[in-house]
Amino acid sequence: MINLENKFKSAYKELCLISLFYVKDIKEAEDIVQDIFVKILERENQDDIINLNYYLKKAVKNASLKRISQNNKLQLLDENALFYNEASTFDENEHALNKKVQLYKQIDGLPKQCKKIFLLCVLDDLKYQEAANQLGISINTVKTQMKKAFKTLRKELKDTYLLIFVSK
Repeated sequence: MINLENKFKSAYKELCLISLFYVKDIKEAEDIVQDIFVKILERENQDDIINLNYYLKKAVKNASLKRISQNNKLQLLDENALFYNEASTFDENEHALNKKVQLYKQIDGLPKQCKKIFLLCVLDDLKYQEAANQLGISINTVKTQMKKAFKTLRKELKDTYLLIFVSK
C-alpha cells in the first residue's frame, strides 16, 4: 500500500510549483495537486502505480495543461461572443496558445537539475544566490545551468519570438 500521507507532505510543494508553472495561479495549482491525490485515494488498486514520483508529476502536468486548455477555450468563447465579427481573434489566440505550449514543452524537456534551477530563478523569481542556497549548490552551478537552459531554449525556439527577462 502506498503511503500517500508522507508523499503528500514531501511532494506537495514541488507539485504545486509544477502546476503553478502552467496555470499561473497558486490557488488553482493547489486545487490541481489536491485533486490528483484525491483521485489516487479513490483508486481501487493504488498498488498499480509503479513509480509514484513519476506518476504524480505527470498527472499534475497533464491536469494543469488540461485546465489551461479549458480556461483558454472559455476565454476564447467570451472573446468571440464580444467580438464575433473579428475572424482573426480565434486564430491569433490559438497561435499564441500553441507558442506557449511549445515553450512549456521545451522547458519540460530540459535536464532535471537545469529545469529545477530555471523554474526557481524564472518562475519563482529567486536570485541566483537564493536558488543556490535552497538547492544546496554553488552559485556558479546555478549560473551554468541557467546559461545552459537559455541556450537550449533559444536553439529550440529560434522560430518563436521568446523574450524572458531575468533581472538578477
